[in-house]
Amino acid sequence: MSTNIVNKVPGRVFEKLSLLVAIGLAMSGVVFAALILLLWEPGDVEYNVVDDEAGEVAVKVVPVSEDSTLVIPAEVGSALHKRKVVKVENHAFENNTSFAHLSIPEGVSSIGYSAFYGCKSLEKLILPNTIKEISDGAFFSCSRLTEVRIPASVTNLGEYVFERCTGLRRVVVSEGVKTLSRSLFCKCSALEELVLPQSLVTIEPLAFKDCESLTEVVLPDGLLDLGGCSFEMCTNLRKVVIPPHVRGLGVTAFNGCKSLVCVTSLAAVPPPLGSSVFDDINPAAVLHVPEESVEAYRNSPWAEYFSAVAPIADESSHGNFACLEIPPFDFGYAYDEPYPEAE
Repeated sequence: MSTNIVNKVPGRVFEKLSLLVAIGLAMSGVVFAALILLLWEPGDVEYNVVDDEAGEVAVKVVPVSEDSTLVIPAEVGSALHKRKVVKVENHAFENNTSFAHLSIPEGVSSIGYSAFYGCKSLEKLILPNTIKEISDGAFFSCSRLTEVRIPASVTNLGEYVFERCTGLRRVVVSEGVKTLSRSLFCKCSALEELVLPQSLVTIEPLAFKDCESLTEVVLPDGLLDLGGCSFEMCTNLRKVVIPPHVRGLGVTAFNGCKSLVCVTSLAAVPPPLGSSVFDDINPAAVLHVPEESVEAYRNSPWAEYFSAVAPIADESSHGNFACLEIPPFDFGYAYDEPYPEAE
């Protein structure tokens, strides 16, 4: 009898074991698949680790969507190991012409050297309010870009960041920004509207050189330093207001602004001038200054450029601009030079 029992028991045990093994294998497959999903990273996004301990990275390759939008991700990595994107890597999208719109998420704090250099199809750019650094040449020669707003969070602007963005028409610099860097908007030939913050302290050399569509510039009251060649060759500039506390005007700051006819200086004491500051402006240009300072300006180096020095008629409007009716002056030669575009 015990033999029969022994013969029957292994079969039942085997059936139960088989079922358990099958269930185990199925569950293992699910668990394995789940682990794969948790550990899987998309292969079409590439990045460099900036700070491994903090889980911060700089992206260098991101696919462009079907609607020609480049979306920089806020995070990369697997579901089990997320990393925060804090930077767009140097040269990351240099000369990439496959996208028209660029989306950069909040959290990104740095745009690397030449990151979007020569992206000639880029039309729309919105910088997040977490950006602190925009490195040299980041958007150099993005010729279809039409408008730029520099956020208040920016504390480090590199040189020639937007140089030769020849389609750029409007620039707004947010309150809080203190310095505009060298050649920042140089040769932005279509720039018509420039909004500067009262927080601005320094405009570095060449910042707006060859912005030939600018017609009016009102420099903020807090400005102290105006660099050399800063508005040189802005050939359609007609009106400029110099703030009261500026410490001096750099060499050739307004040289070649042949349409310039109205200049207002709010400084009670004539600020020092570098060489050739107002060379080749309209010879009929009028200088408006505080009433009590007229004689001081007439007896200063400013008189070399302005035969007409008049008191400011209306402090609130920075002067009487009947001078804007002065016709253009024909110098008899051309200023225009061809500038090579980025390759």
